[in-house]
Amino acid sequence: DELNETYDTDTITNNDDDNPSSETLSASKIVNRIKQIQHSIEQAEEMLVSMDKFKDLI
Repeated sequence: DELNETYDTDTITNNDDDNPSSETLSASKIVNRIKQIQHSIEQAEEMLVSMDKFKDLI
């Protein structure tokens, strides 16, 4: 939970300072953040799989 909170405040403070409609913007930014996280999770899983295969070669 703490990580999520810092992410959200980061994106909001970085990008929405001058913007009155920051709530709707931050909602879409949170969605984008979730997509980024899902993507990095997929990459991490692929790395783990390839590491497992590499272990078998040793």
